[in-house]
Amino acid sequence: MLDHNIHLSHSHALLKWLNNFAEQGIFTTNNKLEFLSWNHWLEIHSGRSAQDLIGCHLFSLYPDMKERGIHRFYEQALQGQVAFLSQRLHSYLINIPANIGSHSLSPMQQSVRIAPLIEAGEICGTITVIADVTERVIRETELQQKITKLEQTEARLSSIQIQLEHLLASSPAIIYTCYPTDDYPPKFISDNLITQLGYQPSEWINTPNFWSDRIHPDDRPKIHHRCSQILKLNHLTTEYRFRHKNGSYRWLRDEMKLVCDASGHIEEIVGVLSDITETKRLEIQLLRAQRLESIGTLASGIAHDLNNILTPILASVQMFQLGLDQEKQNKMLKLIENNTKRGAHLIKQVLSFAKGFEGKLEIFQVRHLISEVADIARETFPKSINVSTNVSKELWTVYGDPTQLHQILMNLCVNARDAMPGGGNLSLSASNVILNQKEARLNLDAREGCYVMITVSDTGTGITQEVLDRIFEPFFTTKEFAKGSGLGLSTVLGIVKGHNGFIDVDTQMGCGTTFRVYIPASEDTETTVYEHLELITGQGQLILVVDDEEPIREITKASLESFQYQVLVASNGVEAIKIYRQYLEQIDCVVIDIMMPVMAGKTTIRELKSLNPQIKIVGISGYFSVDIAKDIAELGVDIFLAKPFTTQELLEVLQKCLNSSPPKP
Repeated sequence: MLDHNIHLSHSHALLKWLNNFAEQGIFTTNNKLEFLSWNHWLEIHSGRSAQDLIGCHLFSLYPDMKERGIHRFYEQALQGQVAFLSQRLHSYLINIPANIGSHSLSPMQQSVRIAPLIEAGEICGTITVIADVTERVIRETELQQKITKLEQTEARLSSIQIQLEHLLASSPAIIYTCYPTDDYPPKFISDNLITQLGYQPSEWINTPNFWSDRIHPDDRPKIHHRCSQILKLNHLTTEYRFRHKNGSYRWLRDEMKLVCDASGHIEEIVGVLSDITETKRLEIQLLRAQRLESIGTLASGIAHDLNNILTPILASVQMFQLGLDQEKQNKMLKLIENNTKRGAHLIKQVLSFAKGFEGKLEIFQVRHLISEVADIARETFPKSINVSTNVSKELWTVYGDPTQLHQILMNLCVNARDAMPGGGNLSLSASNVILNQKEARLNLDAREGCYVMITVSDTGTGITQEVLDRIFEPFFTTKEFAKGSGLGLSTVLGIVKGHNGFIDVDTQMGCGTTFRVYIPASEDTETTVYEHLELITGQGQLILVVDDEEPIREITKASLESFQYQVLVASNGVEAIKIYRQYLEQIDCVVIDIMMPVMAGKTTIRELKSLNPQIKIVGISGYFSVDIAKDIAELGVDIFLAKPFTTQELLEVLQKCLNSSPPKP
């Protein structure tokens, strides 16, 4: 912007500079508000040339200015005053279309200064300077939307936290805290101690050695030894018999965690006591039946993870209120985004794990899930892990929730990945299995009949017997502290049982682990048709995909190959020409980005047309305008497909293009 008192001489050099080089719109008028000048910036953005405007009255060309009360600012300028027009109040002076990437905002948002034009000390007219602030307005709007979304997320998570606190208060699990010293003197214990073990909280807190003296004599030495390790392990779970007020012994599971201050100093031990007496009785009858109904452990584990998720979100929102620079804002936004995703993922796992959760049940084919999960693993797992699949061609269908079974496969694959830090082989397979009565007796949850057996096998470290005995317990994990909630395999088991299935595990230390998931086969052979199964498949045609964006090339290649096309890729026009020359007789169609560096898409298309005038071309671009429409029509592009596009849209356009192709000689 210029100073408030803008002094101009009509020197040819200055006027030429303003006309050709200024990055703002500048025009001048005489005292009658007739145009004296109209710079190059305005010519470009308004579409009007200076030659057409010079001598015309401002309000005759832009009558809406008078209707919007803008004329008073020019009257003030002729009186020697400077006027400022903010985009917040006036939006714009001249109605000019905006062009900000993929955003659509019209008219251009403008910041305007109207000042007197002074020559030889006399006001001889006005000068107007227009700055394009559209991009800034868009960024401010986007930032405000993000802040609003984050505040909404914070409110939702706060509501979840309150609900979990209520759940914890009504839980049969006993919550306690104690000092990290010898004999672990208690600081607090929840009131449900009365209903669970018959004692008053005051007895527990005020009686010396109350807890230790009531542990079964046979269990006491082992428990004392185990508890002495809490300071090293940070987290400890023990099981022992504890004397009830009525004299009977109850089996308790005692889960302890250290609480440290910011400097790492241990402040206290927090624990959850769960009565597992009935579970222990079932273990005697059912051997390896898992203790999955421990609501106290579930509540404390979720509360722990959610508190860790909420803390950085709350802190980040408060930091925004202090005013941060852009770099710190971006960092905080990323932090909040990541923790919000963690929270959403945890809630999904909890819902899936909880009793009574109902998903969408239907008949479907497991083959497609395995293919999808394998693709995800190949894209996201380290390249040192080789992912392979082997699915029976005549695989039976199953009846269940595809989303939940997808979760099973992903959980098992992630565990397999973590078991192979140095790389290895991950294999996913599925086959038909018929269990007779004798075979069904080998697993407590099995029944004789037809099953689809899904196998996830790795060549990782294997699982020790001690860990194997507990892998399906809620919140049991071998990962480092705070690296996960331990819901993975307990969720898997819960989902499988919900589908009337069962799981077998084989493992060998140093060789790897194999999980076999058995899901009852459906009696109906008709498979539910998914949207992606309706997509049009190719017949082995060879497609050349040209795009300078690697992610777009890769996903387009993967999508087409998944639907029976062969694909070649090029990252620029030069490479595309080279490949096309080599495979001219084999390539059936070219899918090309219109706007690329190195060699522009339009230039590349002309070169391709010169090599083969009959070539079939699908043009793609993230930007589309009237000019581009004219270009692709002139170039002979068969079909244009705007980004972003779905696989279905790509396949439909491609088939339409191919079907219009003349047969090859």
